[in-house]
Amino acid sequence: MSLSLSFDNQHFRVNGKTAYLASGELHYFRVPKTAWRERMELLKATGASMVTTYIPWLLHEPEEGKFVIDSGDGVLDLRDYLRTALEVGLQVCIRPGPYVYSELRDSGLPRWLLEKYPQIMARDCAGNVPCQSSISYLHPLFLEKAAAYYRWICPILAEFTASRGGPITLFQLDNEIEGIHLWYGFMDHNAEMLGLGSEDGRYAAFLRRRYGDITAVNDAYGTSFASFAQARPNEDAATGLEKHRIIKDLGDLTSEIAYDYLKFLRKIAEECGIDTPF
Repeated sequence: MSLSLSFDNQHFRVNGKTAYLASGELHYFRVPKTAWRERMELLKATGASMVTTYIPWLLHEPEEGKFVIDSGDGVLDLRDYLRTALEVGLQVCIRPGPYVYSELRDSGLPRWLLEKYPQIMARDCAGNVPCQSSISYLHPLFLEKAAAYYRWICPILAEFTASRGGPITLFQLDNEIEGIHLWYGFMDHNAEMLGLGSEDGRYAAFLRRRYGDITAVNDAYGTSFASFAQARPNEDAATGLEKHRIIKDLGDLTSEIAYDYLKFLRKIAEECGIDTPF
């Protein structure tokens, strides 16, 4: 089976022909290996053309630096799952996270990551951690650990992309981006990620681009910061229009952070040979 998937703003195209993608979830880590083929065939019999699965980081790196592709019982044998999809004739949309959620413990993140590196946790305006699995996306230490995971898993997935005769035609970066913060009613205020206290920090740079000088920031926010380095996104201390401006600006910065995070993941995936649409 040779596949090529592309799309524009109106259609998906498989091997250059307009196609409708009908997909269903079949998570290899939740289903006995002996049942993969039968369930894929049942899925295809309904008219499906694609199967989708998460790849749970917490299962494939149970200890830091110890990567597992087969747990012995076959349930983590991702390569065989992908071979089976190819033999059955299903395309695969692969979803390696780092976040997968999927009702997994810690949203699919490894427990060691959360326990060993508390500095990477996303924080609310008061500095609290509202959710034990809310990570600060662009914290440099989180990016380091996520990059190590991606550099392990992506070459394996690249073996099975459509351009190499495999079934993988779509690759999803992360999952439900920003959800892990917004579901719990906050935007990330991690001081190190935002670079608070630095004229070159992410928050200071954002305010400089938006307002030009610190006087304009103070006029908009009702604050008295002496410099961009002193600025803090303290929406809880503001009221009225000033509060809404701070929240709106922080929301725009949060979207920029999410975009930069996805670009970071995509760059690693492409460096590792992933050449499907994202």
